[in-house]
Amino acid sequence: MVTRIVFALCLLVSPCLSQDRGLGELALSLTNQIKARGKGPVAITSFVNTRGGSYCPSFNSYLVDRLNILLVKSNTQFDVVTRDRVEEIFKETNLALGKNYDASTFAKIGHMLGARALIRGSYTVLQQGATISIAAQLLDVESGRIVGGEVAELPLSADVRTLLEGEACEDRSSSPVRAPVSGTDQARPDTASPQRFETKRAGSLELTLRGCKVDPEGLLCEALVTNLGDERQYCLVSRADTTMMSRIVDDRGNVRNPSKISLAENSGNMIIWECANLPSRVPVRATLLFRADGNSRLPEEGSRLKLLEFGFDILNYGSRSPTSFFVQFRDVAVTR
Repeated sequence: MVTRIVFALCLLVSPCLSQDRGLGELALSLTNQIKARGKGPVAITSFVNTRGGSYCPSFNSYLVDRLNILLVKSNTQFDVVTRDRVEEIFKETNLALGKNYDASTFAKIGHMLGARALIRGSYTVLQQGATISIAAQLLDVESGRIVGGEVAELPLSADVRTLLEGEACEDRSSSPVRAPVSGTDQARPDTASPQRFETKRAGSLELTLRGCKVDPEGLLCEALVTNLGDERQYCLVSRADTTMMSRIVDDRGNVRNPSKISLAENSGNMIIWECANLPSRVPVRATLLFRADGNSRLPEEGSRLKLLEFGFDILNYGSRSPTSFFVQFRDVAVTR
């Protein structure tokens, strides 16, 4: 019912028309990728907030229902599983929607749904609530690999903002979604607004920093990695030697290397590198986890890192090579 009401209201305002066009382009790109790979039937699971990983049932229903309609529109080559059926399977298997699972779990869900591919994704509110970025990933059920995806940036209508601000969508690690400010308020510092996400590029990789936050295991730094070139393997390096590593430098000059790293669906503890096949222009998650040791304490909430560095290579060498490169972020705030 909520989705139908929002859809009716949305037709009355121009931002929603732009939003419809953006969703239409997103669905068209996914449709073409599914057809090209012969991966139908397909099911959409869920979209979660990249800030804090919160799951918003009302917004998810709104987004999935519209994408389902757009995927089947003028398409006779593959079927799309209904949202009700997806939710039913998750309930039967005692799994929560809005969470990332390993390849075997996704394969199990896909088989139960009769799907050969699953679509999942994330969203991020940008520019002080003016736009919303949607990142969709296409997963092959058999292999659990990301085989495609697309990104769309849409205007954030007042109706969608209302859905995101619902009580069930509350993310205690972040501030509420805010409307754009104007006039004299725009120049006034807003200490409650989230840190802006910084994007940097090195080689064919583009990294968007999602921040560093205090985690029960230690300090977790996260970025979205997009391969702007052709699909190929990339390796995220923990520490190979003194010249090839990922690291942080705190405000006292202490240098730390991660104890655990992850790239796309792959993660490991106390390893030199983690490699994954990165599809073209599909954002995937990369994390560095730093644990406390006996020599010094971890940076605390409210402090700032002088340097956050992600080290990459296209091969799993044990030392720096001509193919290795780094992405650096400076003056990074530590949050909770």
